[in-house]
Amino acid sequence: MDQGQGYAAGLEQILRSSQFALKESVAHFQEMCHRVTPEKHLPHDIVVDIRKTYREIQDQLTKIKGIQQLLEGKYRQYLKDGDE
Repeated sequence: MDQGQGYAAGLEQILRSSQFALKESVAHFQEMCHRVTPEKHLPHDIVVDIRKTYREIQDQLTKIKGIQQLLEGKYRQYLKDGDE
């Protein structure tokens, strides 16, 4: 395995773990959002947690998009499922 293959494999692993973390964050975010109703007053901690989780989701999406761009561009030739 050359250096490019190793780097691409590492990026693919990071991509998979980032996607898994994203799924968990989205599930947590949805759970918190179900607590929100117009009739209820929300504790400040929940509002802060919702905002924090939303930012985490945005960060994870940005990271995933960056990795995908690298894999589809510079490391395309090393993708396992690549269509060449």
